[in-house]
Parts: sequence; C-alpha cells; structure tokens
Amino acid sequence: MNVIPWSPDLSPAWDHLCDESPDSWLWHRSHWIRYSEAYANQAMVKNLSFMVVDGSRKLALLPCFAERDDQGNLSLIYGASLIPWPVLSPSLVPSERQAVEECVYQTLASQARDLGIRKIETTSHVLPPSFYKAPFPPSPLPNRFGYTTTAIDTWVMDLTQSPETLWSQVRKGHKSSIKTGQKLFSLQTWAGAISEEDFAPYQELHALAAGRATRNQVTFDIMRDLINQGKALLVGARQNGRWTGFAYIMADKKSAYYASACKHPELPPAASVGHALLWESILALKKTGFEFFELGPQTYPSSTRPADEEKLVNISLFKRGFGGFTMSRYISVLSVQEETLL
Repeated sequence: MNVIPWSPDLSPAWDHLCDESPDSWLWHRSHWIRYSEAYANQAMVKNLSFMVVDGSRKLALLPCFAERDDQGNLSLIYGASLIPWPVLSPSLVPSERQAVEECVYQTLASQARDLGIRKIETTSHVLPPSFYKAPFPPSPLPNRFGYTTTAIDTWVMDLTQSPETLWSQVRKGHKSSIKTGQKLFSLQTWAGAISEEDFAPYQELHALAAGRATRNQVTFDIMRDLINQGKALLVGARQNGRWTGFAYIMADKKSAYYASACKHPELPPAASVGHALLWESILALKKTGFEFFELGPQTYPSSTRPADEEKLVNISLFKRGFGGFTMSRYISVLSVQEETLL
C-alpha cells in the first residue's frame, strides 16, 4: 500500500471513491476540502489529506489539515472542525479493511509526530449510510488504534415517515409558531439551481445578522455551487418585499444536515421565521427524496453549565421541538506520546 498526498488533480479519483463508499458524506468530498481550506484561511498551515492506494485500487481517503489557532498552537484539524472517520473502499474484504484502517491511523499519527503535535482528535458522523443505516450503532473505530472515545448526542429525524406522521411529532407550541410563520412570510426553496442574483440576499442577510462578514467570498461561492450541484438547498422567507430569514441545508446520499440559519435583526423574537423556515426545509427534503436529517448536536440544561452556553441550550430545545430522536456521535482522542498500537 502507498499513501498519496492530496492535490487538486486527485479530485476525480477522490470523489469517485466517495461516490462508491457508504462511509462517505459531503464532509469528505473535494468540494468540502476546498471550502474548508477557504474557511481556515490564514489559520491554514498545510493540507495533509491523503489517499491510500494499492496499484490502481483506491482503498481509503482521509481529509486532514494542520492549522494554527488564535494562540498560535498547531493542531491536526479540518477547517476548524474535528477530523472525520476515514472513507474505505466497499470492495475491501475484512482482512484488507483491517490493514487499510491501520495504515490510515499510522499515517495520521506519523503526521502528528512530524509536526510535534501531541494530541489527535477525530469524530464520527451519523450521515454516512454505513452509520445511520447500520442495524446497530457502529463501534468506535479509533479505539482499535489506541484512542479514548466519548459520545455526544445529536438530534436527527427519519424522513421516510409520511408528512402527517412527521407533523404529529412536532411540539404543540412549534405547530402554532409554524402556522404563524407561514401566514407572515412568503417561503421559497432553491434546490438544484440558484443564480448569483437569488443567492446574494442570503449572503447579505448572513452578514447583517452577524454584524459583519464572517467568512471570505470563496466560501459563499462554494455554498452556491453546492446548491447547483444538488449538494445543498436554501430556503428563504420574505415579508413585504424584504428578505427576513434563510436556512441553508447541506445534502448528500439521501441524508441532510441543518448547516446554518439567519434572520433579519429587526424582526421581533416572536416572528416565528425560524420555525417556518425549518419546517419548510423538512418538507422540501422529504419531497426531494431524502431519508435522514441531522439537526445538530444537543446541549442540555444543567445547574453547572456556564451562563454563556444558555444560547446553545435554547437552540437545542428549538430543534427537539420538530420531533425526532437522538443518535450518538463519537469523539476520539489520542495522546501521541502515549500511543502504543501504531
């Protein structure tokens, strides 16, 4: 087996393996590598993503960067997020798969040692088909290579249910807010195609809601490209000729992720635009044939929780109001100087 470092020329073979493997989702694709490079911006030190091959066989891939944080500390990371689990070829027999997994995690540890990094953190995602379609929750893969794993909750919805069943699971207060929002706002969905002219109001409102432009233009260009490639959809709300809110959903392989939302800062808190946008997103995903929808990690109320996390508690409560259930995501950590299995 050989390890091939990432380069843009590798994109066709990279994305072909993502197409084939049930281990992959949008996070792994070359589109998201380009987005993550742009998002990391000046924090980016080096793209360390790699593919494992055996002759012409493409066996595995893993996206991974070296980035510096605001304090100048260097870490293995992926666009300010944790490194995902690797994508492996579905053609591997069990004995081959074990050897390829070992090669991936050996390479990751070697990259950390070369850079003087003493800790590696990786995470699973529930959106790849091999995870959310598994009859039992998959065991934490990195544990086999010396990592220590903890689990966090993320909120998900089964979109294979009928619209009536989905509606019956929505919290009573949310139903009222959705109906109010549907009366107050005109809702529009872009899926499969969106022009620069139609996308511009989303980008403008995103900056207005945040008080500034939080990311560079390249990231927004890629987000628009993803809509045109069928890898995302955008839902907007309009009132009296003014755009008042947007929800951006990423989508791949029949599963989707609630990526971000923004609303006009002059809207009153009770305007219910967020409720209407998210419910419209659920219906649009359902209509498009998606099966599974992740709304995001959960933060629960706690007497010991810092006050600055109260917003996360409220966002989690908002997401749970649409019905659904929790699934576990794994976060695995390796202290490189202590590793013994690689």
